Amino acid sequence: MYSNIENEASHLSFDAVLPAGNEKIYLFMPRYYYPGYQVLANGEPVEITSTNGRITVDLQPGTYHVDCRYLGFSWFGVVDVISLVATLMLIAYVIFAEIRRKKKLA
Repeated sequence: MYSNIENEASHLSFDAVLPAGNEKIYLFMPRYYYPGYQVLANGEPVEITSTNGRITVDLQPGTYHVDCRYLGFSWFGVVDVISLVATLMLIAYVIFAEIRRKKKLA
């Protein structure tokens, strides 16, 4: 049984009561598996597997608060800085090229 479901673009959170009687219960998340996802059950990281491309975790019977978040990659920040620097260099090039062109015309 699931309750308190919060479903956003990069975050899924819900409470789950998994019935006794099974050794493990597999939860299939409505998210496509991609490196960078983290799933926490009661605040503790759990191992993520992929079943038919979907995020899957296996848990013991019990009551859980499950958080599934996309954290991205650690190098995303580096890529953002590189993109910003490249954009600024392109803008500077266009400005200086325009200044040079106007000086030649004068």
